[in-house]
Amino acid sequence: MAETKARLTSGLDPRWIPASVAAGLAAIFIYRFSQHLFLSDDAFISFRYSRHWVEGLGLVWNPGEKVEGYTNFLWMALMAAGLQLGIEPEIFAPLMGLLSGLGVLFLVSKLSPPESHWRWLTPGLLVTNYSFIAWSSGGLETQMFSFWGLATVVLAVSGAHPCLFGLCGAAAVLTRPEGLLWAGAAGLCWLIDLWRRQMSWRRAVWFPVAFVTPVATHLLWRVDYYGFWLPNTFYAKVGGTEWADGWTYLSYFLSEYRIELLLPFALLALRHPVTEGSAGLSCRWTRSILISALIVGVYGVYVVSVGGDFLEFRFMVPWLPYYFFLVVAGARQWWVWLAPERLGWSPRVAGTVLVAWVVVWAAAAWGESEAEQPRGFEAVPAIGHYANFRTEQGLMLRQWVDEGLLPEDFRVVTGGAGALPYYSRLYVLDRRGLNDVEVAHSDYVPGKGYVGHRRWASPGLIRRREMTAVILGHLIVYDRRVTTPDQQLEFGLGKCEQYSAGAEVPEDHLRLECRWMDENLYLLFGTNLDPAAFQRQMGHLRPCWPGGIPTQPSK
Repeated sequence: MAETKARLTSGLDPRWIPASVAAGLAAIFIYRFSQHLFLSDDAFISFRYSRHWVEGLGLVWNPGEKVEGYTNFLWMALMAAGLQLGIEPEIFAPLMGLLSGLGVLFLVSKLSPPESHWRWLTPGLLVTNYSFIAWSSGGLETQMFSFWGLATVVLAVSGAHPCLFGLCGAAAVLTRPEGLLWAGAAGLCWLIDLWRRQMSWRRAVWFPVAFVTPVATHLLWRVDYYGFWLPNTFYAKVGGTEWADGWTYLSYFLSEYRIELLLPFALLALRHPVTEGSAGLSCRWTRSILISALIVGVYGVYVVSVGGDFLEFRFMVPWLPYYFFLVVAGARQWWVWLAPERLGWSPRVAGTVLVAWVVVWAAAAWGESEAEQPRGFEAVPAIGHYANFRTEQGLMLRQWVDEGLLPEDFRVVTGGAGALPYYSRLYVLDRRGLNDVEVAHSDYVPGKGYVGHRRWASPGLIRRREMTAVILGHLIVYDRRVTTPDQQLEFGLGKCEQYSAGAEVPEDHLRLECRWMDENLYLLFGTNLDPAAFQRQMGHLRPCWPGGIPTQPSK
């Protein structure tokens, strides 16, 4: 019996242990990903640009109008490549998000020393985090941005060829402009190696060449094609710092996950580079800790300064791997070195204290949030639901255009420029200016709307653009079996009055219109299109109130 046991034991390959752990974490991630799979309405903005590009219309939102209404060039280009292969973005985007999430789990384990079993704890913490899982789907570039940023850092701290982390840094910047922080972190490692003469100039020059060439090429192309140095979305969304909103956003994030309870371990991780001094700058472990701390601090301040985001903790997803890595690095020091040496404890006692601390954190994180949800904040389930019914609205509009019930020049103004424009294929003006230069460069009104949505198309601009319909709220197509036109009358009149704020002449004011599409479905919207032009477009459709709108909004 003993001989058999010895034979079995000697036959075990220790390399199977990390492989088994990695496979288990990947399986958990894929399972949780499938449970929380959804598409965000914002994802369809990039999808529309990708489709127009593939169809030969150019990188445009509305055909013939060059406006850069996206901030994720590389992601948008990837979706276009999928379309060229016959894969629709609705399928390709979640697939790329899944692969990117798996890539992040693999790369974050590489920040720790390869011989350390502690490296699997950081991916383990990530697969338990709901936001990390959810935003691997959503159809947005969030997780691919995390992947390129992490690849840049891992290659830089491990002493890889500068060309490799230069290209990854460029990919991060082309995926999202915030990638400059990650490229800067890699550049810091590059400078340290030059300063310590651990890299020749012939080798070192590859980093700026590999990074600057694609980034500068894209920048020059942007100016030539769109006429601006920055994306139109920057001008539409940014109007200064938003510290109050950002602090509210961060407070709500902490209330949901209580990761501030792990802060002592994250701070403890910094003790290692302090004790190592300048000599530790050549050590991969030390560099990983320093660069992670830099990203956690600088990116955290950036998120707060811009006011956060209205999509549930999307901005915090690229931040999480580095914070969790610092927590694990600090816990490793506590258990392996600090507690036994300083307090005279055995590793077993130190481990018990560590586990107890984690249990307290987990209990707090799974408890009910005590913070009030920020204004305009959208939880992931609501985001997915919104995209679903906007998809239905867009498909119905497209069907009626194809059937000839609606004219091809039915021009729509909407506040949610995503699934409805994508599926309807109509000319669409986003009220918040994402795809309109004039709106994006209009006055920024602090306190109006929510963060990133504080510029609005004026009634006069809508009239000058000869827009047919202004969507009032979220719906333009209604079902009388759910709500009748009379039940929607007060809502419609109120919205027309609200959206007419700032009208300079009487003709700018929106008037409420309602038209039957069949016996049950009707369109309810506002318009300030010239009455004669409106009649030419919509006169063939039966009005909901043949005698006219019962009550007109006050001027």
